Amino acid sequence: MKVSAAANKRLSGRITATLELINLMTAAHRKIRSKNKAASRLPVDAEKLNMGNSYSCAPEYYYDIEFECVDCGKTEVWNADQQKWWYEEAGGYFFATAVRCHACREAERERKRLARIAAGHDPD
Repeated sequence: MKVSAAANKRLSGRITATLELINLMTAAHRKIRSKNKAASRLPVDAEKLNMGNSYSCAPEYYYDIEFECVDCGKTEVWNADQQKWWYEEAGGYFFATAVRCHACREAERERKRLARIAAGHDPD
């Protein structure tokens, strides 16, 4: 099947726009704090990470990461020590990141708890 030059140009424009949007969203979602970066870093123990089925290499350090809460829009910081606990002690998937502030996380837990009770499941 032969594609016209105009159709090819439209498709390449859409692909470029999509890639630019993905880059903007990623940069906005995981913005490493540049202020005092060396002071906030913690070494990674790669043996403890849950990298899943990935060819990616583990980073050398955790850094404080700023993120915007998906519920309230508040800017929060996911500290390096919190990341170290999440990834290495709790066994969290390495490519998962914080998306809710503390208050919204608590509200979401309560919403889920009430939904389980309303559905007739045990309240634990």
